[in-house]
Amino acid sequence: MVVTERRLWFPDERKIDELRARQAVPDAVTPDDVARMALFLASDESRRITRQCFRIDGGLGQRVFERSGCRFA
Repeated sequence: MVVTERRLWFPDERKIDELRARQAVPDAVTPDDVARMALFLASDESRRITRQCFRIDGGLGQRVFERSGCRFA
């Protein structure tokens, strides 16, 4: 969950805390985090990266992936 003004429609702080507790990095993801990834991908530093999907979610997706029985190599 990216913390923006739009998050105001999700007022249940308890639910937000539950989501953060499931993240590997429990800090809130900010628009700056997303912007940094976009800048990196637009830079020459990423010239060898192709056909990838980057999740900027503090590790929440990793936990879901691991529960599915899969593991990273």
